[in-house]
Amino acid sequence: MGPRTILVALFLAAALAGTLSAEETNPVLGKAGDFVLREADLDRILASQPDAVQKRFQDDPQQRAGLVREILIKKVIVAKARKEGFDRKPEIKEQLSYLFEDGMLKGLQILAQVNNLTNEPYIAYSQNKSRLIDFQEYGTQYLLGVNYKF
Repeated sequence: MGPRTILVALFLAAALAGTLSAEETNPVLGKAGDFVLREADLDRILASQPDAVQKRFQDDPQQRAGLVREILIKKVIVAKARKEGFDRKPEIKEQLSYLFEDGMLKGLQILAQVNNLTNEPYIAYSQNKSRLIDFQEYGTQYLLGVNYKF
């Protein structure tokens, strides 16, 4: 074996060792399509919750596993909805929010939401359009909210 081969082998071994240690320090908890949920991601999500909630998930591995499942299920549902174009349908929902991350208003979130912007009725069919099972008119709904995280 020449010096060049030995250097390449050492480089590959070091790269592999670095990858393994990264996986060990921040393991993958689950995947949904292109989304990867790692331990550090879940810790960040839980850090934004009240202390009692954080403690519940730290003390109970089943609760933690259930939360991971919920997050992954929601990611799958959102991906499917986007694939089918629901994020481009204005009659579904329009929502804007802004979170203040620094300054005097740190922790304040303002939320504005409009449901059924085009005032479309809800219509559900069974098997085909000749079998109407539900028809409801909701109208347009405007919501304004304010949240504050201490």
